[in-house]
Amino acid sequence: QERSIKKDKIEGSVFSFDDPEQHKSTRIKINKVNRILGSGSYSRWVAEVNVELENDTSTPKKTHDMVVKRYEEEGANAVEDLKNSYKNYRAVRKAGIPTWDTYRINEEHKLALMTLGIKDNEILINSNDFDDRPDIEYFKKNPLKKIENLDEFIAKISIILEKANLHGYRLRADMYGVIFRPQPDSLGVYKLDIIIADLDSLDDAEDLFYKGSYGNNIKERWKRENL
Repeated sequence: QERSIKKDKIEGSVFSFDDPEQHKSTRIKINKVNRILGSGSYSRWVAEVNVELENDTSTPKKTHDMVVKRYEEEGANAVEDLKNSYKNYRAVRKAGIPTWDTYRINEEHKLALMTLGIKDNEILINSNDFDDRPDIEYFKKNPLKKIENLDEFIAKISIILEKANLHGYRLRADMYGVIFRPQPDSLGVYKLDIIIADLDSLDDAEDLFYKGSYGNNIKERWKRENL
């Protein structure tokens, strides 16, 4: 992954990212790759990057930490996979299921740009992440001893599952991302939050393939699997 991201030469590059449904476009310059977060079956790498917005007129320009995902360049499906992830993002957002704050795509370079707004000391972990990330190393040294907001966290999971079931979505285990918020002066104590972080694959019982009574059976089966 280190070689792959260097090969793509993204530091210092300027990219435009589109939100097609919202008719919005963002042009950014990637100043630095902060860290490589992971990879997956659809992606060469996922990285946290420091960027500046090209339309920012402040002096000096403000910088922001965002997440960029590079889709596989091999095969003819990389752009379709990218566009499908955007479609899944819009579907999840419309269903009221927590996910990234923003999600924009660049088809030419097969990139997705995501923002979440977590703070520097907060840790977002997905099952596809590398276990040698510096922030995960902190988590290893300070393993979870207590969830400060356990009832609230469980209630949010229940709401996510209810909304997924209502819309006929199956949420695979690797789609979830858990945000760990360390509590000051209490090592091992965290507040937890949860989002749908991986949007590459979203099974939808409303798909044409699943219409009719067969689709209803699929929905019922997925409800059990979601739980």
